[in-house]
Amino acid sequence: MNTYATRSARYSRSIESLTMKMPLDRRATGHSRYSAHCGDPESVIIERFASVSFIVAMNDANKARVLGQLRALVATHPALRGRSLVEFPYKTHAYCCRRLPSSLA
Repeated sequence: MNTYATRSARYSRSIESLTMKMPLDRRATGHSRYSAHCGDPESVIIERFASVSFIVAMNDANKARVLGQLRALVATHPALRGRSLVEFPYKTHAYCCRRLPSSLA
């Protein structure tokens, strides 16, 4: 299962759903940009994961346990073990929607 494709499709459906509920200027609905975080595994993987809202909301003991498990995974996973440089690719979608006057809807 391609998790990125699933999320991307879900976001696209959300935008489409929004446009059905109110008239929007569809000329200004999107821009996409590919990029990647590059650096050592601690800053690219661990610090990024630690900044996710549900991890930030954890108490200190649970946060330390989860991040410890993630560090163990990075240290032992064949694709990550011993690497000093990793890339975390992502695609950013930006949308700008403007409500149309009721007379144009």
